Amino acid sequence: MKFIYYILLIISLSIQLFSQDNYIDSLYNEYNTQEDRAIKVNIKLKIAEFFIDTDPDSAQTILQTQEKDLKKVSSTPDLAKYNFLMGECLFNLNEYKAAIPFYQKSMDLYKELNDEENIADNLHKIGLCCFYTGQYQEALYNYHEEVIIAEKNDYKDRVAHAYQDIGLVYSEIKTYNKAQQYYEKALAINKEINNTEKIAALYQNIGVIHHNKENFDTALMYYQKSLDIYQQLEHKLGIASSYLNIGLIYETMNDDRAVDNYQHAKIMFEEINHARGIIYALNSLSIYTKNKGYYNEAIEYINESIELAVKYHLIETLVESYREASEEHTSLNNHKEALYYYKKYAHLNDSLYNANNVRQILELEMKYQSEKFERKLQEEKNKNKLYIAGFILIFILFIIIFITILKRN
Repeated sequence: MKFIYYILLIISLSIQLFSQDNYIDSLYNEYNTQEDRAIKVNIKLKIAEFFIDTDPDSAQTILQTQEKDLKKVSSTPDLAKYNFLMGECLFNLNEYKAAIPFYQKSMDLYKELNDEENIADNLHKIGLCCFYTGQYQEALYNYHEEVIIAEKNDYKDRVAHAYQDIGLVYSEIKTYNKAQQYYEKALAINKEINNTEKIAALYQNIGVIHHNKENFDTALMYYQKSLDIYQQLEHKLGIASSYLNIGLIYETMNDDRAVDNYQHAKIMFEEINHARGIIYALNSLSIYTKNKGYYNEAIEYINESIELAVKYHLIETLVESYREASEEHTSLNNHKEALYYYKKYAHLNDSLYNANNVRQILELEMKYQSEKFERKLQEEKNKNKLYIAGFILIFILFIIIFITILKRN
């Protein structure tokens, strides 16, 4: 029976790969035989989109070759899509700051077209880029704007996704009760629409809240529920994140199963080129091995982490890596290296502190933005109710007039 299953699996995968090859070949053939410049540009955008996730470097090169033609044909939908895809390329290459202007340009063009679905897509991606680079207030603003559009158009999955990301922002600034409120809202919607993948992610998010509150058994239960779903879905990023979080719980409980989970997480993150995830796994392995007394091994892990954080300009993770490197060199009595990394840590930490300003001020600003968002959302709902009421009133008047005419006849 197993043998038959594997045969069917191989056939299924072969068909998928064959159909993908056919699709990209047909696009190239169409491009080569097409003479209309505008149509050729549109085909090239589809080719770039095909490679966005698997080979973002190639996709970016393809897009850059179309920039001049796009300006000549002046197609607003294609230009909007071009900017969005350029943002996606940079996002997938972990170049979050560089991606934002492309998403912003794409959103502005979609506003001209009154295309709210694509506006919401860009708001979401800008929010993610801001979140990954520590710009929490900007992230929150973009997520709130996304919710307003999603509520207005009854995009339930988008509302849930935005609520989840708002929860992540509040979790990051340690406002855990507020974070959990948004996670629970998102979870309720995802259960309603049976979105299994998002349910798994939210179990993990809620697990993090319990972890931070030191409810370790509850946190482990949520992480395990999340991992079980992700494994069924073969979702590598979700599996990696679950392993990392489970490792952190085991380390807190002084359980050696921590290191296996960290290693599993690192391998998974590397397979999908997820820089932040790799850094988190490396930092966790470094701290774990240091606490076990394997200082040289710990320093190897932290050096690799620093190299990645510098490469991708991930400032907050770099601060933690410098601090950890200083502590590890101190443990080995490498005082010169320890001082070097401490100075790096202190300077960067001060810069980050000044850049983000005081967390209390940020939280007050976020509270203001949140209240403003709630008011704006209520206004949109009231507007919709007025439209419906107006339509019903017109319909009733039409019926009355119609009946009156019939009676006269």
